[in-house]
Amino acid sequence: MQSNRSPESNSPDDEILINDFYDRDRFYTIRSREDGKWLWKETGKSDRGKVLGFGVRFTHDDQTQLAAYFSKSRQDVEHAPDYKASLWFFFESEIFDLQSTAVAVKFSSGIFDRAFSIVRTANREPITRRHQYRWPFYRQLLSRLFGDPFNFVSQDFFWEFKRLLKAYRPERLIG
Repeated sequence: MQSNRSPESNSPDDEILINDFYDRDRFYTIRSREDGKWLWKETGKSDRGKVLGFGVRFTHDDQTQLAAYFSKSRQDVEHAPDYKASLWFFFESEIFDLQSTAVAVKFSSGIFDRAFSIVRTANREPITRRHQYRWPFYRQLLSRLFGDPFNFVSQDFFWEFKRLLKAYRPERLIG
């Protein structure tokens, strides 16, 4: 399989193993195509030691899509992916390098919904991807109240991705 990586780039490998954010027994593989696009498919049981990130399936424009954040590598099988060294995001057949100064991410929240946008501006025409989804304001509040307030993990994939960005790439957040 030919890669769309340039030799001087810090691109991910041709095949990336992703664990589902909600169902830890579900896995996805993201693969590069010759035309530079990336495709994903659900795979069977996989070795958790090879997982490079987490993703979620959702419906967007009447199509099933995958959004995933991942690292290029792991320190070893025992450790989690190394998001500090490299952080990437897959959305609508595009991979966004979050180390790049040409990528920016925006999150917004309303009373009954949330939105996520990612923009890449370098070397090509600007690419903007946006996803809006239902997320009532009380859902997060109730989860926090009735869950463990000291070890709270949101059940919202995009909001967990936002926390990851704040920790490792705060300069990529806009708005």
